[in-house]
Amino acid sequence: MPGLNDAIRESAKNILPASCRTAARCACHYLKRFSRRRAVLNIDVADCNLWCSMCPNNEALAMRRARKPMMEYGLFTRIIDKIAAERVYFRAVWFGNWGESLLNPALPRMISYARACMPKTEIVVFTNLNVLKDAKALIGSGIDTVAVSISGMTQEMYGRNHCNGDISVVLENIRALARERASQGRRTRIRVRFHSYLYNGHQEDAARKFCAENGLEFELVRCFIPGVEATVAYHRDKKRWGVYYRRFIDLDREERLMKVLPDYRVCPMLNDQVSVDTDGRLYRCCAVYTEAYLLGSFFDHPIRRIQEIKSPVCMLCAKTPASWRW
Repeated sequence: MPGLNDAIRESAKNILPASCRTAARCACHYLKRFSRRRAVLNIDVADCNLWCSMCPNNEALAMRRARKPMMEYGLFTRIIDKIAAERVYFRAVWFGNWGESLLNPALPRMISYARACMPKTEIVVFTNLNVLKDAKALIGSGIDTVAVSISGMTQEMYGRNHCNGDISVVLENIRALARERASQGRRTRIRVRFHSYLYNGHQEDAARKFCAENGLEFELVRCFIPGVEATVAYHRDKKRWGVYYRRFIDLDREERLMKVLPDYRVCPMLNDQVSVDTDGRLYRCCAVYTEAYLLGSFFDHPIRRIQEIKSPVCMLCAKTPASWRW
């Protein structure tokens, strides 16, 4: 296969005897490196406005970076222009990795520009929707999906994870998007992603009912220890972090789901996405958070070679049992 070099072939041979299941996964991911069917551009265009309890943004996890700059419209268009110039295809553009994209007033223009340059690419905004500056502009931008994260239907439940958020504002903003979608005759998907925790299961039915009444999609999201750095911290001090995470998730189940990687180069997080921060620097992947592991500028590398950039976080991640890779 073009692009599958000798080093990768040799590594694949070394992996094959390990186990049939692992070998199949590894071979599959090697063959799909930067696949037209799988690759995603994951981009932050703003910082976040909440400190969710299960997110590294929360000060309790002690991983929060300094405030990020808002991505300028000109920087975003340069990113899209580079993709077009190098003739790289992404199956999707995901706005919102560790940030809240709707804080950026230029977001509708960014989506429109991406839609014009990437007509066959799915465009998704992941949001907590505590802010909605212009529902008409967002729906009219050409966006395919607005994915809204919630963790309860009452403020008491919602506020336990979505710290500083207001569920009444979120629900009204969802309704506003649904009304605007109907007004414009758009097919924009509005998906409510209900984050499942130990304490909020009794409100799942209310969330499903809300979606049915407003013509929305419902998705139940299994929550887990978030990202590389938090997972590493947990394994280094299970006594401390076990107490914290048991407030939110079934930690015994989480442990059962954790696995290590046979080889960091077959990680789907590495091979299926390009992740860009608000200032145009590269994340190793969407599961990496801290400043120390940011790579160089998006503009310093050919896009198809970004996954080949070496980073110590990959080796650290590969040997750390995690539940969110497969």
